[in-house]
Amino acid sequence: MDSSAKLLQNYMQNTGKQRKINNKKSNEIQREKKIDGKAQRVVQRSTMSG
Repeated sequence: MDSSAKLLQNYMQNTGKQRKINNKKSNEIQREKKIDGKAQRVVQRSTMSG
């Protein structure tokens, strides 16, 4: 295998890893947004009733 092909393979592996990490991060962000939304709704409900 010549060096350019090896570099390309390394690059593809690294970008694949990075994509997985990014997916994980965006999933966590989505989950946090959901939790925030729920918390805000609860707060609104309690302030309206009080």
